[in-house]
Amino acid sequence: MVFTEVQVRTIFEEGWTEIDHKIRYPNFSHNEQVCEFLLMFNRLAGSADEMGSFVKQLVSELEQHQKSIDEITQKSAENAQEVAELFKLLEQNESKQQGSQELIDKLRAQVEQLQAEKNTLQKATKHHVANRLDLMGKAQCKAADLMK
Repeated sequence: MVFTEVQVRTIFEEGWTEIDHKIRYPNFSHNEQVCEFLLMFNRLAGSADEMGSFVKQLVSELEQHQKSIDEITQKSAENAQEVAELFKLLEQNESKQQGSQELIDKLRAQVEQLQAEKNTLQKATKHHVANRLDLMGKAQCKAADLMK
């Protein structure tokens, strides 16, 4: 059985490891000042690596956020276009409705005119019938007088 160790590192960690190994192990592994400085440098490198990971994540989130903004902007533009089209349809219907209303008004005026003419005709007919009856009555009276 063979045991192996696999180290997974970021590019930044790999660079730091190269620096650490080239300085610490050959000559200064027991120098306290160098070891302390390398320890601070190691922490700085770790923080820098975390910052790099954070920046990559931030860029990914910003891209996703921008994608969402673009989708919302596109939907907003589509909605604005749809509203504009609905306004056009409304205006067309309104003008059609106005035309229809004008036609209805004309038809109503014609109906009212026909009604007025009908009323006049009915009055004239009643008057004519009354006159006719009156004339017939007078004629009957004359005829009756003549027959006497």
